Amino acid sequence: MRRSIIPFGMHLVRCIAMLGVLLCCTTAEARNPDVSSWMVNLSSGSSSTDTNNRNGAPEIAVVGDTVHAVWVTYQSDPYIGQIWYRRSLDGGATWQARIKIVEAPANELDITEYVKRLHVVGTSVHIAYIGHSSGGTWAGTVYYRRSTDNGASFGSAQSLFSATYLSLSHSYINGNGSKVTIAFRLSSSSGYKRDSGEVLRSTDNGATFTQTQCFLYDHNDPAYAGAAVYDLQHVGDNVYVMYGTSNGRGCSYEGESKMYLASSTNNGATFASQLLSIPQSNGCYKAYGGQDGHYASKIAALNNTVSATWAGTNTNSERCVFLRKSTNNGASFLDPLTLYNQTGNSTIQAGQETIRGKGNYLYAMWNTSDAKSMFRTSSNQGTSFGATTEATAGGWWPIVAVDGNSSDGSKAQLFWQGTLRTASNGGANLSGTSLLFPFWRTGWVQRAQIASTTDEALHYVMSAKFYSSSLCGGNCNEDIFYRRHALTPPNPTGRTCLRLRSETVSFESRYDNMHVPDSADVNMPGAFSIGLWVKPAAGGADTGYTNQYRPVVSKPQGIGYSYALGTILSLANPQGQDHTITAEITTAAGTFVVNPGGSNQGYVPTDQWSHLAMTYNPTGGANNFRLYLNGNQIAATTATGTVIADGNPMQAGRYGNWDIDDLHLWNKALTREELLADMRTAACTGTGLQACYNFNNTTKDITGRGNHGILMFQERYVAETRIGTHVPPLMYLLLQ
Repeated sequence: MRRSIIPFGMHLVRCIAMLGVLLCCTTAEARNPDVSSWMVNLSSGSSSTDTNNRNGAPEIAVVGDTVHAVWVTYQSDPYIGQIWYRRSLDGGATWQARIKIVEAPANELDITEYVKRLHVVGTSVHIAYIGHSSGGTWAGTVYYRRSTDNGASFGSAQSLFSATYLSLSHSYINGNGSKVTIAFRLSSSSGYKRDSGEVLRSTDNGATFTQTQCFLYDHNDPAYAGAAVYDLQHVGDNVYVMYGTSNGRGCSYEGESKMYLASSTNNGATFASQLLSIPQSNGCYKAYGGQDGHYASKIAALNNTVSATWAGTNTNSERCVFLRKSTNNGASFLDPLTLYNQTGNSTIQAGQETIRGKGNYLYAMWNTSDAKSMFRTSSNQGTSFGATTEATAGGWWPIVAVDGNSSDGSKAQLFWQGTLRTASNGGANLSGTSLLFPFWRTGWVQRAQIASTTDEALHYVMSAKFYSSSLCGGNCNEDIFYRRHALTPPNPTGRTCLRLRSETVSFESRYDNMHVPDSADVNMPGAFSIGLWVKPAAGGADTGYTNQYRPVVSKPQGIGYSYALGTILSLANPQGQDHTITAEITTAAGTFVVNPGGSNQGYVPTDQWSHLAMTYNPTGGANNFRLYLNGNQIAATTATGTVIADGNPMQAGRYGNWDIDDLHLWNKALTREELLADMRTAACTGTGLQACYNFNNTTKDITGRGNHGILMFQERYVAETRIGTHVPPLMYLLLQ
């Protein structure tokens, strides 16, 4: 019988669909349950004060060991908006108390999700935001708060710019050393109608500011025309402001919109604008919104070179993602490059395009309307790009961070909705997918921001929520979650094993697991062996079928597995044991299962250590797929073909309750003698060893091949309880 599971992508879609139904039928409240031991809920306070809160628009900055985070809170009863700051002084291990930057009625505070409020340099923390007058947006103020003691305290709010009968919006903050720049849109509401981009600039670390206008859009048409600021970058003495204009009466009332870049080479004292958009064959321009409910960098600058990306139409009126490059600080631009031209029903999700760069390398990502995140890279600062790669077939709001440990910029992190891939060698190599959020539980992960640091760590913040009947009576509201992910786990210490627990609860299931991103090493396309020590515990989730299948090591593929090793409910139970060992593989020829069937062999006792192993040799002839328990062959069958894989991570756990230890993956079919030798040692050495995990307070791949494990739910390390050094259980000794 073929066993099957729901693969990651299908399961996530199912969770989102269920969540949508639940949103219609249950009351949504905060605060979220503690689903993962590896994430910190930054926004959660007491449940009594957080009941009506929703949190979003997270931002993050890391300088040395200090991690800075800012986010906004929407409170529905009473209708209040807040901006919060929080910091960690030990690289994200512990967090200090939240600091409230501002609180105001929600219609008097700009709490939009696509602006940028946080800028950090050294021990100076700069936060800028827009407030509105009571009852509306046609009078506003740009406020600024600064900390000069690394976020320990903030000065009082300064009013940098105020206006009546003018609308303020689209604010962004950036800087360079002691230079701090704030850009925003200003729109008139009476008299002659026009929009402008304004810049507030400081050269003394925010002590004083001077106002400059970076663009002016005269249109005298408040009903159909306007402008918006979409990004700000300050590099050296150069300041760049990306903005768009629109006129609904343009092109014979078909509507027209354009994208521009305003550039300054004197720290924002003066600006000149260049048109980025290109016309359609009829002479009309179409550019789409520069941000899609989430801040994504649109500008990448280095020395005299600056590049900008946006979505718009080409001369054939086709929707495209473009990039234009200037080699003279934005004074003029080369012809646009088309990064993506929509095909078929896969249209562009405008506003989610983004670029980041360092040295000669430039990385571009964007999304299609069917949730595909696309990726291209350049090794010549944007003069040309390599082929388009699909980073994921299901995700939104992609962002890029150049690896903090990459001096030349040839390595970057691609991130979307709690999911990570690493681009190395200038984007020529793309890693498998790392899951940094507790997927497989009913929840929703939304917009995120990331920072990559020199200690090979990725820090991210995101808005997310879970279902909890006890805390929220249904779906909770969004909180802000933080996780520090070490790209290389710590070296082993002590003698521990990994404890994994699972349970199936409607909408609130727990699936402890370690997963390993897809790679050639874990795909097992030829001969292979897998072995590990396990101590099962009673209970735990299974795959959802009546056979109570509980893989302990598996690699999902389609609706089944590339390979899986675990236990299954026994058909015969003379020894009082519920489960027997089982394994399966999927090849082009089909799915092959090996287990002792109805015999009285292969029982895996609870609360005792046993060694499970499977070997497969595609050219091994009859009985080439073998199953071992404590070093003894329990069953064998004949299989054909090579194992197939589809990019899913390998995982240990997710189903059943286990303590696991010394997981070894080989690229050859071990003999029984080799398997016995492997059982008796924790050493991660030997020809053909593809991945090795001793779980001594780490999920590091000890082989040095980089197939590191990632934990997701509430996994934990516990003291190893086997007697002596890798001594097999008594049953094995009696059989020798």
